[in-house]
Amino acid sequence: MLGINAGKEWDQLYNKNNPYGYNPLKNIFSHVRSFHLMEDDYPFGKTPSNATPDVALPGGKKGWGRMNNYNLRYTTWQKDFSSIRTSLASIVKQAEDGKVLGMRSFPNNWYAQEEWGSSPETIKENARKYALDFFQLHVPKEKDSNPLIHTLEIGNEPWGDIGVMGFQQVAKGIIAAYKSYYNQSPPIALSVGAFQAHNPKSVWKCKECKYPSGDYVVPMLDDEILENISEITVHPYSFTIGTVNLVEPPEASTSDFRHVQSMLDYKNKVAPQLKIAATEFGWDSESVGEVAQALYLVRNIVQMMSMGFHHLYLYEGMDNPGMKGLYATSGLFTATLPNRVIDQPKIAYKILLQMMHFLGDTAVKEMIVANKNIYAYLLGKDNVATHFIFWLPKNINHLKNPDKNEWVELPDFLATKKLAPRRRFHKLDGNITLNNDLTFAQVAADYPTDQYFQRKKNMISLWASPVPYVLELIPLTNELEKRK
Repeated sequence: MLGINAGKEWDQLYNKNNPYGYNPLKNIFSHVRSFHLMEDDYPFGKTPSNATPDVALPGGKKGWGRMNNYNLRYTTWQKDFSSIRTSLASIVKQAEDGKVLGMRSFPNNWYAQEEWGSSPETIKENARKYALDFFQLHVPKEKDSNPLIHTLEIGNEPWGDIGVMGFQQVAKGIIAAYKSYYNQSPPIALSVGAFQAHNPKSVWKCKECKYPSGDYVVPMLDDEILENISEITVHPYSFTIGTVNLVEPPEASTSDFRHVQSMLDYKNKVAPQLKIAATEFGWDSESVGEVAQALYLVRNIVQMMSMGFHHLYLYEGMDNPGMKGLYATSGLFTATLPNRVIDQPKIAYKILLQMMHFLGDTAVKEMIVANKNIYAYLLGKDNVATHFIFWLPKNINHLKNPDKNEWVELPDFLATKKLAPRRRFHKLDGNITLNNDLTFAQVAADYPTDQYFQRKKNMISLWASPVPYVLELIPLTNELEKRK
């Protein structure tokens, strides 16, 4: 279920610059999401409106094309991750000699409408041509083994100067190539960039925008698009509502994360057959502290597991020391300049590695409670509950030791389910030791359950903390019940 976002900075993970000799992110994540920069697929300085991709396809152009570089990159990643998805974007403007002219300014992180074509028909046709080359190179229909790419996202955050009409025609051009090339049983799924469903008036304004599209999902996805995609996506960052301050705990009433429910409601009403993925989420350690970044990630992952997301993609693997401000320190590792080379693991890496060690591929089976006092969930496999996780939903920004406890009472739901906790339990706090290769070695400590978990008169008392605690559960057989 867990994935990680990646860009060209990952090239440093697969060359001699990597001090670990391999990509340690594969110790946690099974899936990877690529920011696929389309300017690297076209000849220098060209766009979909005036060129076709520079690509060498089997049986076609000989040699090597610029689009083939991404194929090599994905082929390398495939050895470490079970699935790859690509999200189409464009952030750099180039001259025909390859010189960088500048970066596109947010929200224009894709080609503008006129860069796709001069009319709805040409936009659709140019998108169709691009998609056909993309499919033929990366996911050829003749290949019956594991596809190189499993999902293509039409845009990342297509909110700028592509406009509503432009986005729809690009999407329909890609759909046309998809249907004509694969015909039946396509090996790759289609998805769309991130939108929201709670604010119909939201429009991202910028000086260069002739056709601002906004990020409200309803006008962007018409029936034809909804019928041909498999998934919608969101970027559920925990900003303070109405700001770009990424400082809120995921459970806070003042967090933008609460608006995720509106996208779930939209999906269930308009297209219940679609899956939903969170393709970016995370916190900057500089803004909330390294401990809070780590703990908020665990808490938020469990929240979203319970809400029905089928994939969660963390943003991101490594800090970006060449940036300042938003997202610069959202990585699981620090990094060094000038090439953004992976450096030291942060607490967030350790806590997610610890979470995977103890919880593995379990899923949320039931939300027991989620209110201002406590969050508590049952996790397990198939129809068997195997773990109980709980925490206090407190703001712990910049606290070095947030493991401060309070007693919270709940009805004894375990008794009705004939479950009991084991004698020792674990705190998901990142307090682990690593092997030299950054794999999990051991936890620093475990704890006696009876000091934190007590049962009295059909009630459970939990000595809870902002740190998530995990209790392993065992089924109560008749013999165990007698002993109890």
